[in-house]
Amino acid sequence: MDYHASMTPLFAKESAEAVDLNTIAGEPRGGIFSRTLIQTAGFRLILFTLEEGEELAPHRTDRRAWIQVLVGEGDFLFEGISHVLSPGAFLHLPPQHLHAVRARTALKFLLTLEQNAPGAA
Repeated sequence: MDYHASMTPLFAKESAEAVDLNTIAGEPRGGIFSRTLIQTAGFRLILFTLEEGEELAPHRTDRRAWIQVLVGEGDFLFEGISHVLSPGAFLHLPPQHLHAVRARTALKFLLTLEQNAPGAA
């Protein structure tokens, strides 16, 4: 698996901008690509693309997460059950929930991560 990540936010947090998400990462080639779109004190928005068959191994995060599938189909493991999610699907993951992703087809999704520690105001 090749993993490529760009942590530098694409958007300045105080500017209004529009982009075509299809042109940011294009089609996944050779593994997994992630690009931080914007990061503020409250959240971080990341675009992920996975080539067919690629996967993110089971893991947990201290932060609340939301996933919105844009393109393709993937197996998302959460609550101990694998769910097939496709474009338009929206997933909420509370902190510390074990989860994993495997791309059935070329997959593109948005991941929003809460920036504040759990229980913070």
